[in-house]
Amino acid sequence: MIWLASLEKIVHYAFGLINVTLFAVIFFQIQLYASLLTFFFIASIYGWYARSR
Repeated sequence: MIWLASLEKIVHYAFGLINVTLFAVIFFQIQLYASLLTFFFIASIYGWYARSR
């Protein structure tokens, strides 16, 4: 994922969203509710939108 970011590929944002979603599922299963993941999810969507324009 760092390699894609260093190459400035837009697919990096898709992998970031998958990463945040998987962490949210894992944290929810162990009853650890991380509100910071919401910020990362929204920031990744915004970054993807801004980069695609």
